[in-house]
Amino acid sequence: MSKWGDTKRLVYERDNGQCAFCGERAVDCHHIVLKSLGGKNDERNLISLCRACHETVHSDTKYYTPILFERQTNFYCDLTMNDLKQDSKYKGFKYE
Repeated sequence: MSKWGDTKRLVYERDNGQCAFCGERAVDCHHIVLKSLGGKNDERNLISLCRACHETVHSDTKYYTPILFERQTNFYCDLTMNDLKQDSKYKGFKYE
């Protein structure tokens, strides 16, 4: 399996195969900090979502990103938003 495949499997296992929002069966792995904004392919930056919730999250990422980040701190208590970014040029980006 590819590194991406291994990472997705780890995320689905961590989330018990359930959508972080509605609890339905998860089918997508969502980047909390979007890859286009420097987000890492790291399990700390990924969350399991069903297709409907994934589409909802992408409809308003500025609103949902802090909610998803807050949920991740339940698993990774010392997590900061900068931990989810791969390039220092994105460190100043804020979802506001």
